[in-house]
Amino acid sequence: MRWMLVAVLVVGCAPNGFERLPEQDRARWQRCANPVMDTRCGSDKDMVYRAMCGRDLAENYSAAPSSTERLRWLKANGCPPAMVNPDGY
Repeated sequence: MRWMLVAVLVVGCAPNGFERLPEQDRARWQRCANPVMDTRCGSDKDMVYRAMCGRDLAENYSAAPSSTERLRWLKANGCPPAMVNPDGY
């Protein structure tokens, strides 16, 4: 439950580029935020650190030039393929 709160905080604090993404790409990030943050932000349990790290990751994700590149980014950064594209599984 606590990690869900962090994911909500990250989305709420996401950079402006994130808000301009297509809904499908925003939904993918929301599904994958926790596994990506676990992989990239480490095991630090500090919610402020985790939210800041997640915000940076959301910014990196948003900067990918296409939906295909954002899919690759999620997979490369720790999101299981079944979470990236649950309809494909």
